[in-house]
Amino acid sequence: MTIEKCYKILDVIETGYNSMVFKVEIPGIGLCAIKRLRRKDDFRRSAHNVLVEFAKEIEIYQRLKGVDGVPQIYDFSRNHDENLLEENYLIMTWEDGKVASSLWGRHYDLGLITPENLGKIYDTLLEMDKRGVIHNDLWANNILFRENGVTIIDFNLGKVVNPLILYEYKHKDYYSNLTCFNRLFVDNFLADVYDQKGLAEFNLFNKHIAECEYDFYKKKSVFMLAHDEPRHADYLLKRAMEVKRKLNNPDALEKEGLERILNFSAEQAFANRNRRNFVPVFKVNMPRVLKIITENPQLLTPKVQKGLLAMAENCPKAIAAMQMAFPPKQR
Repeated sequence: MTIEKCYKILDVIETGYNSMVFKVEIPGIGLCAIKRLRRKDDFRRSAHNVLVEFAKEIEIYQRLKGVDGVPQIYDFSRNHDENLLEENYLIMTWEDGKVASSLWGRHYDLGLITPENLGKIYDTLLEMDKRGVIHNDLWANNILFRENGVTIIDFNLGKVVNPLILYEYKHKDYYSNLTCFNRLFVDNFLADVYDQKGLAEFNLFNKHIAECEYDFYKKKSVFMLAHDEPRHADYLLKRAMEVKRKLNNPDALEKEGLERILNFSAEQAFANRNRRNFVPVFKVNMPRVLKIITENPQLLTPKVQKGLLAMAENCPKAIAAMQMAFPPKQR
């Protein structure tokens, strides 16, 4: 039986490739979120693969039962008939808040992305690591912020792994939770803070994030040692000490932070060099890149030069974008 016949639907929150998310009200529980698979005819992917991914997502939520910062499931429905995919759904806690992508860039409102909330994300990532869950898609649309907390959502691309194996950088199928969060969220966030609030505020957030990483490595090292993995524990402790040394040297921490967002900006420009969205990418990244390398010429690395070359190759678009971004009287 479909959810439309069972529950009072208040709103359609999201329509994805394989699924839809509804806001519903259930007697005795209150507001809930229901994630339901779409009908077989609504997408082109293999129905079998979609069912396998749905089963994996249920397993992930069951592994993360009781973890702060992750939706909790009340119930779920399974139907293995590939012609009745819409009868597969998850009933989860309703998590009110705003996704990070609606809080920065042209929407600019970083009020909810506080140091405290960022710290809670690292705590949640650590718990996910301990329970062998890799999210694999920790970008701004999958992190909900509210005044008193933060929630990581959408584990559709998640993986279940052995928590005692060290997934520090990139596995052939995924990044570790910390690496994924840094690449898809933190770099973008720090670049926006630099653009909107300036260097002083950027340094405050950059320092706080380094403190969170130091705490993350130390706690994970203790976890590995407690489970008889001294080699992994030692490696993580060394990573923690590397971060600690940077925290004790503000100039080095600032330099690395600026290099981080400079490389992020250059990579974005290079990755989008042949795409339709190059102009908006250029308008955001070019002024930032020029400002940073003008003030810090030593940061003009080959990677950054590659990004600048991509901008130069799109010169007609770039000139038009610059004229739109900076009218003549402002240049």
